[in-house]
Amino acid sequence: MSGQDVFRVELAVSMETALLKHFGTTNTEYRKQWFLLLTNLNDPHNAELRQRLYSGELATEDIATVDELQLAPKAVRDKRDLLIKDANASRETDINQVRNTKTKIYRQYHLYFMN
Repeated sequence: MSGQDVFRVELAVSMETALLKHFGTTNTEYRKQWFLLLTNLNDPHNAELRQRLYSGELATEDIATVDELQLAPKAVRDKRDLLIKDANASRETDINQVRNTKTKIYRQYHLYFMN
């Protein structure tokens, strides 16, 4: 076995240890987190995650508590951020339309009833 293979095995054992330490047993939450890790580590577009693990930037002790957004490829995170930005812009537009409608109704009410 090469040095790189040994490192990968040690990394996997360390991740497994962190998961068991955090969850205590192989319950549903453990399995969800393990599947999330496995899926993201095997994603060919997620070299960044693998590099963060290999470099130690993402500590194996923290691997049990990171969420799916932290594990997702950068393209997925960027797309999510764009969707949130668009949703917020749409919500702001909707709020402004409601305000304008209320203002128009208020003015019409006053013109009709106050004159």
